[in-house]
Amino acid sequence: MDRQEKEQWIDKLLIFTNDVIEDIGRTINLVSFDFSENGEDTIKFIDKHEIEANELTLIARICISRKYLEYTSNSGELKDLSLTEYGQGRAVSATMEKDIPTETSSQINIGTLNADGNTQIGSHNTQNIEIIFKELIENINDANAPEEQKQEAKSRMKAFLEHPLVGTALGLGGNAIMTLLGLGA
Repeated sequence: MDRQEKEQWIDKLLIFTNDVIEDIGRTINLVSFDFSENGEDTIKFIDKHEIEANELTLIARICISRKYLEYTSNSGELKDLSLTEYGQGRAVSATMEKDIPTETSSQINIGTLNADGNTQIGSHNTQNIEIIFKELIENINDANAPEEQKQEAKSRMKAFLEHPLVGTALGLGGNAIMTLLGLGA
């Protein structure tokens, strides 16, 4: 299994765990998984995806080492694992990424551009990313929810942005975008 395949399997495993959590309507700290050799979640995951048990064990161990999954007890052997905030952030990002249609055309049209606000020409630009996160923070602040939930949402976004892979994927450091968004580094 090459590096790219491992990353794809990590995404699948994290999406699987997050989907289970969301389906039962619990928070990440209240749900545990059993990815041991004959564990219930191992069987469900292998039934859903074509992967060997030893490969799943490798992927689960990588998720633990990267703090996407963590032990909730000292049972070991990939039992009593829970999804972390980092893991949930990656799962949500991976889900969103696969839902975005890929561009199949490299067509360039040069014509008239009339803009009545912030405008940037290009695709996947950091300015656009910054605007999206600013709007997300504004929407969180404006949400009809208790202040505690708003702070938790912003804390999770901050944790997501602090991850080095996120900074790399966005094309700038997570700390840089957090400073731009007023989340502090």
